[in-house]
Amino acid sequence: MLRFHTMMLAVAEKKDDREIPKALYEHALIHCYQSVSLFFEMGLLHDVHQSLICVIDLQTLFRVLYQQDVGSKSIDEIQRNIREIEKETGIPPYECIVESTYNELSKPQDSTKPWVAVKDEDIELYAIKILEAYDLPETRLIHIMNDIKAHKLFYEKCNNPDLLLFLDRTHEQTKNTFYASKMRYLIHNKKSGMESQWSTDINHLLDEFSLLMNNKN
Repeated sequence: MLRFHTMMLAVAEKKDDREIPKALYEHALIHCYQSVSLFFEMGLLHDVHQSLICVIDLQTLFRVLYQQDVGSKSIDEIQRNIREIEKETGIPPYECIVESTYNELSKPQDSTKPWVAVKDEDIELYAIKILEAYDLPETRLIHIMNDIKAHKLFYEKCNNPDLLLFLDRTHEQTKNTFYASKMRYLIHNKKSGMESQWSTDINHLLDEFSLLMNNKN
């Protein structure tokens, strides 16, 4: 499945000196096309629809990143396939947000604050993308949404480049633990070395460092 959020968080990286990873995209697309064929044979049109969404997102992302097309089928052709399934099944129309998201996240003022550009009303959409990308239970959705909100809030509140927000990544060890519980955060002052205790409450951490939030010296 498409690891949409990982790719979008990499938007701010310079890509001029990197070899275009076309083979990686093509490999991922092959798996998507195989899924489309398998689900279609089984009559699972909703799953076909989801697989085609992965295709369109991957192809669109490759186009906006590298100004080239990738895949055995054109974006227009995939879009027509998606519309046909939506018409037949009544699935709500899918609108690809890759390009608009890329344009937002690639703005210079947001380059180090990837989640600030995400509108509050779009947080759930991004969280669902992550949920689907890792094939996680729906019960994990709330933890993903809260993680996005926590990062977004930190970068909105903090104008001090010396303050860093760390995420406890031990939850990423297995699929069973991935976003299975509340995320834990730590604020680190790279100038003084001072740091908070780990906490699941981002507001508590922001209050603890409130006097330093706007210190740009």
